[in-house]
Amino acid sequence: MVPNHQQQVRGELRPKTITSIIDADSDLVRLAEEACNNQKVQDNDNHLQEELAKGSDNPGTHKKYLGNNVWEHRERGGGQLYTREIGDKVEILAKSSKGT
Repeated sequence: MVPNHQQQVRGELRPKTITSIIDADSDLVRLAEEACNNQKVQDNDNHLQEELAKGSDNPGTHKKYLGNNVWEHRERGGGQLYTREIGDKVEILAKSSKGT
């Protein structure tokens, strides 16, 4: 069977479009700013976002389904990224750290 554009060949990463809705809510902006005051957390969040854009299905050390098509991605350094994934699009819903 030949895969169509919606299917992924085993082992092949398909780039995804990344968007964010964080700017739409002042509380989400505040939480993202608090989390990213720590440079290591900012670097973790950037890495998660870059890997998701490359098409990685599990870009960090942990991926957890939270319901309603929302996923939590974690890195060892404390960065956490919350996303909604639909097809080849990833929508960033929030950023946080272990402390926020």
